[in-house]
Amino acid sequence: MQANAADSGKVVKACENEALRAALPVMYQELEGCSKKLGQYLEQKRAKFPRFYFVSDPVLLQILSQGSDPHAVQPFFEKVFDAVSHVVFDKKDRTIVTQIVNVLKGNPEIIDLRRPVKAQGNIEDWLTLLLEEMQRTLKEMCEECANDISDVGDDIPRLRGFVDNACGQYSLLGLQLKWTTDMEKGLSAARGVRATPAGMKEAGEKTAAVREELTKWCRQPLGTVANRKKIETLVTIQVHQVQVANELR
Repeated sequence: MQANAADSGKVVKACENEALRAALPVMYQELEGCSKKLGQYLEQKRAKFPRFYFVSDPVLLQILSQGSDPHAVQPFFEKVFDAVSHVVFDKKDRTIVTQIVNVLKGNPEIIDLRRPVKAQGNIEDWLTLLLEEMQRTLKEMCEECANDISDVGDDIPRLRGFVDNACGQYSLLGLQLKWTTDMEKGLSAARGVRATPAGMKEAGEKTAAVREELTKWCRQPLGTVANRKKIETLVTIQVHQVQVANELR
């Protein structure tokens, strides 16, 4: 068919063929059947791993075609997961995922998985295991974050150690937990039979002290660009929290 079309060089002449006229409808039906079966296959994969619904059919086909090689899937992690640019494999066993990495403007933020994941078998299966481990790791980190900021309490100088040891998201979460705790104590002291306005005043002073501590860090060497960005974000949020605390007073 292609040879005849190449020889004639003209569309109309190439199509003036009874065999071609009879063959094309059959071929079209077979193509539709293949397309339908392909859609059913992709739907089965998406049902097993729903995050595949967020990628197009061509991209999903690429992922599935390279699923037997976990390293070949690296370019597609950011299409499947939010804030995951790629993963890190164990140096000894190249099928074990040990870390997830988010790269923002050239600055990587690395999270160590508490329990490494074996990237083996069907890709939708080990991606499900990876997702579950991400959630479990971040949940445990969140609990540790809440405990660590509780241990810091009103010892403002200890904030630096907390912020340096936590990822950006949990640094912010920790400061917001502290702010919420201080505000709750202040509001409780300002209500009831033994109400005193000094409670909210003290809470406002604590919030302002945190802001001053964060601002002081900005005048010191902060190391990486990512660390500076993290601390500048904390300062911005804390400024708004000071404003809210002043309004509540």
